[in-house]
Amino acid sequence: MAKFKVGDIIRAIDDRYNMTSEYYKYEGKVIKVNGPKIVAITTKSTQESDIGTKYTVEANHFELVKPRTFRETFENIKL
Repeated sequence: MAKFKVGDIIRAIDDRYNMTSEYYKYEGKVIKVNGPKIVAITTKSTQESDIGTKYTVEANHFELVKPRTFRETFENIKL
């Protein structure tokens, strides 16, 4: 069974790839699963120019981001 499924939000657990180093604060959305590899599109990064970029990466270097509840989302809105 695959570690991730299409639509999952992921983040890096190591610096295997340049864009996933601690500096970039990478998060992405899985758009394709192909065995041990996934294709993800960048949804969050300190490098705004990387947002929307697709990467093919090894799934074992990532973890699932816990989905926020409605309350957590609402509490983080800056008024």
